[in-house]
Amino acid sequence: MDLDELVELCHTDVSKNKEYLGLEKDDKGRYFLKVLTKKYQDTMYMYDFRDRMEKERDKYGKRAKEAKDMNGNDWKALSHSLRTLFEANEMLSKGFVNYPLNSSDLLKKVKEGEVSFDEFEEAYGSMRKMVDDLASSNPQTNRLDKNAQRQMVLNLYRKDSGDEQRTD
Repeated sequence: MDLDELVELCHTDVSKNKEYLGLEKDDKGRYFLKVLTKKYQDTMYMYDFRDRMEKERDKYGKRAKEAKDMNGNDWKALSHSLRTLFEANEMLSKGFVNYPLNSSDLLKKVKEGEVSFDEFEEAYGSMRKMVDDLASSNPQTNRLDKNAQRQMVLNLYRKDSGDEQRTD
């Protein structure tokens, strides 16, 4: 296996970030090949290394391959980012979030990759502006109610310990 095959196996463009792939030496003088977040000792047999790389690919590579097949767009992650904006919009404008969201049809289309990236960007940009405007005009977003926070933590402890009767 050459370096190009290894990079393809990891679905990584090392030219963008040299930390993805490198050789490191520990304080005992041992060398390790660093690939993404894993380190492999240089004494490892190539077939063991290949097997471990294939396991990592199988573990993480499915979504990376799907994103690669969709021009680099991870539609599931994009739909989650858009969903959080819709939830933030409802929370800031109504004080609560109703499920299912009114935007659930659009979110499903985004998740399935049934919209263009330009359409996603437009929806994301307009929702982001709306949420930013609501957050900047809402005095509650700039204030932390320490008493409410303390009470919530105490209630969680009480619930966990089975002592739910006290409210002080």
